[in-house]
Amino acid sequence: MRAEPVSPADVNHPARGPLLVFAVLCLAGLAVAGDLTLIHTRVHASESYRSFCSISEAVNCDSVARSRWSIFLGLPVSVWGLVGYALMGALAATGLSARRGWPSGLLLLLSGAAVGGSVALALVSKLVLHSWCILCMASWTVNLLLFATALVAARRLGGPGSALRQDLSAAWRRRREAALALVVLAAGVGALWTRYPRYWQEARTGPGGHRVGEEHGAPWIGAAHPKVTVTLWNGHACEDCGAAHRRLRRLLGEHPEALRVVHRAASDDPLERAAWCAGRQERFWELEDALYRAEEDGVADPRVAAVRVGADPDALSRCAGSGKAARAVEDDLRLGRAHGVTAPPALELDGKVYGVDDGVAEVERRLGKAPAAAGDLWLR
Repeated sequence: MRAEPVSPADVNHPARGPLLVFAVLCLAGLAVAGDLTLIHTRVHASESYRSFCSISEAVNCDSVARSRWSIFLGLPVSVWGLVGYALMGALAATGLSARRGWPSGLLLLLSGAAVGGSVALALVSKLVLHSWCILCMASWTVNLLLFATALVAARRLGGPGSALRQDLSAAWRRRREAALALVVLAAGVGALWTRYPRYWQEARTGPGGHRVGEEHGAPWIGAAHPKVTVTLWNGHACEDCGAAHRRLRRLLGEHPEALRVVHRAASDDPLERAAWCAGRQERFWELEDALYRAEEDGVADPRVAAVRVGADPDALSRCAGSGKAARAVEDDLRLGRAHGVTAPPALELDGKVYGVDDGVAEVERRLGKAPAAAGDLWLR
């Protein structure tokens, strides 16, 4: 917004110092958000990429960036951060030469919203992801400092309410310019939203060339836009579990563009925890295949299987023994009990739980395929 002509007394308004600090903090926020955006891009571009803040399971920017919580309204959270810091920084810059402390009230409002978002993301990190991102925490700290600085500026102008009323009054006096600024801002955000590449939506390919991904914390394999989605509640160290796994994989091979298979743990087995950890290395389905093949020949060793599928066996072992992996499996077990799953294997379609034979028959019916002959049910 164009500043009014100023006198020396106007330039030295009480809020000028805090606004200068606010502008510098916005530059720091832009640097942090830029690093987060770069990490988000790289972890989705390369499975082997490890950022400098990938320190442990509990402190890991990469695992946070790979989670679905790193996306908000179709864009990475860090990109929204870039937009927010740029907007607040530009507003603060206009206030350095404006009268009456503009726009301290608006900056208090915007930085308050940023702090609210920081609190929400911190709760997600603590309660859902069980992992912390150092750069995210740096961004939250910047947001808190921005809010505190804006609050100081507002108090020098008579308090938050008074500062906000002054800003709204100034915007109303120049409503045409304010409206134009809002239109330009909306157009810029709209262009960014439509043109930003959705690289995180490009599901990678797994065993058999099938697409694989993760949704609501559960790994899936098969069609990107499935006609039928079936959840396999499964475990290890049971003959029927391996058979169910192979049956659905054969069915998937016959209907790769129509069927999606989702995996959920239905037993508290160390191999289930190892498989979940392989998913953190984007090798879930590869390890599942290797484990079931090994079980046919005897006892499966997750470290040996990890080496065969290109996963890091040491990282897998550390992860499998962690509380994070145990909680992930327990979450599946709790969900399974709520759905009526009593033991593996079981299939779920649209919330209804089936035994494997009945479930496979129902999947085949929905796919328009004749039921398999009894002799074809055991797959190798």
